[in-house]
Amino acid sequence: MQSLEVRVSSVESDVKNIKADLKDLKREMSEQDEKIERKIDEKFKEIETKIDKNNDAQTTKSDKIADGVDTIKETIFTNTLTQQKLQSSIELLQADKESEKHERNKLKWAIYGVGFSLLGTLVWTWVRLTFGLM
Repeated sequence: MQSLEVRVSSVESDVKNIKADLKDLKREMSEQDEKIERKIDEKFKEIETKIDKNNDAQTTKSDKIADGVDTIKETIFTNTLTQQKLQSSIELLQADKESEKHERNKLKWAIYGVGFSLLGTLVWTWVRLTFGLM
């Protein structure tokens, strides 16, 4: 029987050793799990930081592009107004030119009229003097 008791105590001792080894393994595994989780968290934080930096850079670029587009829109609007003013000025100048042309034409015919009247009077006076018609 003693050998059975020795065997049982040996098995119990082995079971205790196995339990202790299992406890150690569990503790080591939990420590490794914690290390892995910390490393994963650090990597995720690094990735989040990079994403945030990229988002900030993209936001800055988008803001610059939006400002550039706004500036272009304002410039186009200003150019459109300037073009309208120039077109209006050109139309006024053309109307003024036509008016002056019309006035010159009137003045030309008035001068022709005065010239023909004087010429007619001179011819009539010459005829009267030449033929003695008084």
